[in-house]
Amino acid sequence: MSLSTLSNNSSINNAKCHYNKPEEWVNWSHQFRLRAQTLNLWQFFGTDGEEWPEKPQPPLIRQYSAKQPPQSGASTSKGKGKTPVIPGLSTRSTIRGRDTPEEEEEESDQEEAGLSYPKPPSHPQELTTEERSRYQYDWTVFTYLAKEYKEHQSAVKELTTWTLSTVSYTLQQTCCIEQQGLDIWYQNLQQTGIVYEENLLPDARERYQKAVVALTKLPKSFENWITEWEISMAEGTKLGVSDTTLAIHWAPDLAKALKQIMNIWATNFVTLNKDKINKNRLNFREVAGDLRRHWKIMQPTKASIISKGAFPTFGENDQIEEEPEESKDKDKGDKGKNQGKGKKSKRQKQQKRKRQEESDSDSEPQTRQVCEACFCRHKLENCFYIFPNSAPKDWKPFKTFKRMVENRQKEDQGLIRKIKQIKEKAEKESKKELEDS
Repeated sequence: MSLSTLSNNSSINNAKCHYNKPEEWVNWSHQFRLRAQTLNLWQFFGTDGEEWPEKPQPPLIRQYSAKQPPQSGASTSKGKGKTPVIPGLSTRSTIRGRDTPEEEEEESDQEEAGLSYPKPPSHPQELTTEERSRYQYDWTVFTYLAKEYKEHQSAVKELTTWTLSTVSYTLQQTCCIEQQGLDIWYQNLQQTGIVYEENLLPDARERYQKAVVALTKLPKSFENWITEWEISMAEGTKLGVSDTTLAIHWAPDLAKALKQIMNIWATNFVTLNKDKINKNRLNFREVAGDLRRHWKIMQPTKASIISKGAFPTFGENDQIEEEPEESKDKDKGDKGKNQGKGKKSKRQKQQKRKRQEESDSDSEPQTRQVCEACFCRHKLENCFYIFPNSAPKDWKPFKTFKRMVENRQKEDQGLIRKIKQIKEKAEKESKKELEDS
C-alpha cells in the first residue's frame, strides 16, 4: 500500500479542521504534522530539516566514450601526432545530465585547432564495453531516483491541497507565498499562532489541577471524571507540563484525589507501583484503563434484573418486602369482582418494588463493604482469591487480581492478621461442630 493510499484511508483524512484564527492553530498544526508524517514529509520541516530532493536528470549517451574507429594511415591534419580527445563523464555528472563549462570550452578549442575526434555516440551499441556498463548503471540509478521523486511530488501535492483547503484566504495571502516551499508556509503560519500557543501551558496546568482536586463523594459520572483526568494528562504531556510528565508528581496527585472515596485502592496504587513511579515508567493511559476496569467491577449494573428467590437473602435490608396475609386474602376475594383493578394493583406493587431495588442499587456503592484483598463488593471471608477452596468449580480467577492479592498477602500486615483471624475462627467452628456431633 502506497503512502498516498494510506493517507486517504486514515481517519485524519476526514477530520474537520480549519485554521481561520490564532485560537485554531494548535489543533490545525497537530493535523498538519500527522499528515506530513503519514506522507513521509515531516523530516523536511523545521530549522534542522533535510533539504528537499531535486528532480533527477537522465544520463546523456553522447557524454560517454565511443568505440575507436579503425586507423587508416597517417593523419595529414594539423593535429598530427596528437591523440583525439574523446569526452567522457563520471557517474555523478551523468545523473546531472549537463556538460561542464570546462568540457564545452575544451570542445571549442579542439574545433578551432582542427582536431578530429569520433562522432558522439547515439546508441549504447556504439559505446565501449566499460562505458556501456557505466551507462546502464547510471540509467538504473536514474530510474530509481525518478520513481522516488514522483512519489515525493505526489505527497507534496496532496499536503499542499489540504493546506490550501483548510487555511483561510486571508492567511493564504500573507503566509502562503508563491515560489516558496511548504516548510516556509508552515513557518509563516506558525508565527501567526505562536502568541496563542504561549498561553496554552498555564491553561493546561490549570486544567490538570482542577482534574485532581480531592473528591469528597462519588461524582455523578465516574467515567466522565476519569476521561477528564486522562485528557488533562494528555494535553499536559504534549505541552511539557512537569506535573504530568513525571510520575512522581501525578501518581500521588491521583491517589490523593481518590483517597476519600477509594481509600484502599489509592493506598495500594502507590505502594504496588513504587518502582515504576520512581523510574517514571508508569503510563497514565494504562492507569486510566485499570481504574475503569476496577470501577466496573465495583459498580453493579442497574439493567440486570434478578428474579425473586434466585439468591438467598441475608439480613433485614436485603429481604424483599412480602405482602401481608390479609392483603393476599383480600386480593383473592376481590379477584372475581374486579379482575382489572386487581391487575392494576399488582402492577403498581411490582413497580414499587422495582423502584425500591433501584434505590438500594444506587446507594449500594457507598454502603456495602469492600473486600480488603481484591476490592470487590463482598466480605473478606467470602473472597475466593483468599479462600479458593470455597469457590465454585467453574470459577476462574483474573490474573491481574490474583497477582495483586498475592502481593498484598506478602506486604500488607493488617490484611495478613485479618486472614489469620478468619482461618482461626473457621477452625474453632469446625472443631465445635465435630464435638457436638
